[in-house]
Amino acid sequence: MWEEIRTEWYDFIRGIKNLIMWFPAIWKDRQWDHQYIYMILRQKLHFQEQFIRKDGIHVHNERDADEIKACVILLDRLIEDDYHSNAFKGHDKCWGPAEFEWEDVSPEEVEGRVGMKKLNIIHPKVKTEQDHENERDDFLKACETEDQLRKKDMRNLFLNMYRNIQGWWD
Repeated sequence: MWEEIRTEWYDFIRGIKNLIMWFPAIWKDRQWDHQYIYMILRQKLHFQEQFIRKDGIHVHNERDADEIKACVILLDRLIEDDYHSNAFKGHDKCWGPAEFEWEDVSPEEVEGRVGMKKLNIIHPKVKTEQDHENERDDFLKACETEDQLRKKDMRNLFLNMYRNIQGWWD
């Protein structure tokens, strides 16, 4: 009987500690975006990595903690979502940094809607129509690179989890 009471007390205390540990992540959670799924998953993996690294008693606890840490790093990159700046470095170097200009659009151009504006993206080194076409091609390539970088991190994250997650226990 005392063992059962002790176990229930331990479970109660562990539950309170979990509520406190998870509160910041849950407080920030929203249902409308994949970023929040990444944030919750990151928090779980971070807690598990710390536990296995510090308190793990199995033979390969350091290796497992390192595998989890690699997933946390990938999640940090996915949450930060800064693939654009890496993909567009060459584009901006070649054509100059983008400048944005808003232009009023007449209601006739937009099916009678009043107050609409058009965004013009201007690059200082685009001088001719051929430059414009080349810049547009480079822009599309940079967009593709951005997408590929993001997908590579997603693939590496979930492949690592697929291969290893069932071994991440102590």
